[in-house]
This record gives sequence, C-alpha cells and structure tokens, in this order.
Amino acid sequence: EPELARIVSGRLAELMALNLPASGRDRERMVTVAGLVIGLRVRNTRRGRMAFLTLDDRTGRLEVRVFTDTFEQYRHKIARDRILVIRGNLALDDYSGVNQLTADEILDMAEARARMARGLVIRIDERRAANGFARELARVLEPFREGGECPIWLDYRNRAARARVRLGDDWTVFPADELIGRLRELAGEGAIEVDYS
Repeated sequence: EPELARIVSGRLAELMALNLPASGRDRERMVTVAGLVIGLRVRNTRRGRMAFLTLDDRTGRLEVRVFTDTFEQYRHKIARDRILVIRGNLALDDYSGVNQLTADEILDMAEARARMARGLVIRIDERRAANGFARELARVLEPFREGGECPIWLDYRNRAARARVRLGDDWTVFPADELIGRLRELAGEGAIEVDYS
C-alpha cells in the first residue's frame, strides 16, 4: 500500500467525495487509481463487449466503466481479485449520482511500476556488501534484465560515508513483483524501495 500511494491521484474514498460539477468544462478529471477488483460485470453491446469493475482500496469503492475499445485492449488483465492500476476520467454519473471512472488505461502492478518508477533502490551496509553480495545480486537481477528499463541504484553506507551508485544501463530490469520479493530476500525486507520521485 505505501507503494500504491505514490502512484495514485488519491485514495478511493477521497475521489468519491470530490464534488465534481454535473456539466461544464471541469466535469471530468483525469486520475490514476488502484485497488482490488472485487466486482466484475461484462455486457454485450451493439459495439462489442464492455465491463464494469468495482475497485476497493480499503478506504472506499469505485465503479469503473471499461468501454469496448479499452476492454478489448486490456481484457486479459481484467479479473476478480487482481490489483489493477487504472488511469481514466472521473466524472459524476448522472444516473447514480456518484463519481464513476471511465478507464483509458489498465495496468497490473508490475507494469505500473515499470512505467512510473524512476528506479529500484537497494540499501546495503558494509556487512551486507561483503560475502559475495555482488555475485548474488547479479544472479537475482539476471532473469529480469531482458526488456527492462528500470535502473538499479545501490545506496551504500558504512560508518564513515554514504554513496548512491547507479548500475550501468545493461543492468536495467523489468520490476516484477517476483524481482522485488527476491531482492527483499537478498537484502532484507526494509532494504528495497521503488523510487517514484
């Protein structure tokens, strides 16, 4: 959840509470939301299939409309019990009287991380840097290098100094959940940070 907070425009409860006008220039607001898909309905229309998702982020729930073109593009990602990051237009729904999102783009967490993150930061100290850490780090990163564009930063500190070093371009990675988990096993739970600044 702390990572999601750096990606989204606001928590769902906050976005649901926005007083958006029913008409006019400011009727819609482009937002990025994230949450667990707890409800999914797919309908056939004259133009094709569309979906209605219910997202939950533990503060509130938001109805998301996914029109035909967007549904066809992202349908392989849309499923119950998945965490999705969705960018789209938030507007007051005339029928229900509550804010509703119309999806433009749907990403899973790894894709959102790959698109929005400035890098993965690995904090290490002199104790952890010893004993073959570099070799183990290379082994962990290797399967995630192909097609990855997310840089790796080593944040090293000892008693005398601190330095942040960026690994070379040939060590950029795709920041999949599995990679984050493996890095936490290697460096420690609190030693890995996804930098969105």
